[in-house]
Amino acid sequence: MAIKKFGKNQKPTTKQSNIKPDVLSDTWKKIKDRPSLIFYSLLIDGLFLLVAYIMSYAFNEMIVPNLGDRLPWRLAYLICLVAAYTILKFILLNNINGYFNKKETVMARIAGFFAVNIVLLAFFALSFFAAGVFLGIISGSPLIQLWLDLLYLAILIIFYPWMNISHTLFINGAGTFRSLTKGFSLIFTEFKAYSWIYLIYLGTSIALIILFLVGYFVLGQALKPEIMGSLSESIARTMSYVGMAAYFLVHVFCRVLYLNIANRLSQPKREA
Repeated sequence: MAIKKFGKNQKPTTKQSNIKPDVLSDTWKKIKDRPSLIFYSLLIDGLFLLVAYIMSYAFNEMIVPNLGDRLPWRLAYLICLVAAYTILKFILLNNINGYFNKKETVMARIAGFFAVNIVLLAFFALSFFAAGVFLGIISGSPLIQLWLDLLYLAILIIFYPWMNISHTLFINGAGTFRSLTKGFSLIFTEFKAYSWIYLIYLGTSIALIILFLVGYFVLGQALKPEIMGSLSESIARTMSYVGMAAYFLVHVFCRVLYLNIANRLSQPKREA
């Protein structure tokens, strides 16, 4: 079955006519109807973390002691890590996207997906290098930590949606170059459509902060100071696990939401 592409006669609309609030309920319905999505995402993400750990161990415990910590080995390590990420993410996104578009997965396209990730990694690395150079210039400023936080936040705000939008465009049939260029432009031209994702992450963060503060307050009032002190480390660890679980569920939801939005943007613009 041919893959639908963002060709010359079919481009994502610059108006949000196809992106309405029901995209959230529609995404939730797809996850609710297929709860295996959560398990599948956990499996793939966990598998990548395992592969990354094995690669890191092999690099630091086997390659570096015997061959030295040289740039070629570090580059080879990064390329292998990106290759593993590319394969697993390609399989995962094609599987999820099958709920929106019934099409066969063309594994030959994985080379183009690998190229997308290499370009994104280069952007990420160069951005942090440029931020380091800028911070070196203003190293005497008393606000250097604030500048550091703002720069890193700005990089992540651009990089995270660019990565996900580029991935969804590629999975929907766009080529490597178009996925990257159109993905970058959609951050701004379709900001309203993708703003749901920003709001979800922001709302989750605020909810977790409130939950943690209230939890500490309630426990502080209910327990004696010496008991609270002895349990503080365990409480902090438990809350961190709750936070990670919450962000993982949000991550799964937003992963499906990105694909849902991309599929709606690929449809012809609806007439009023």
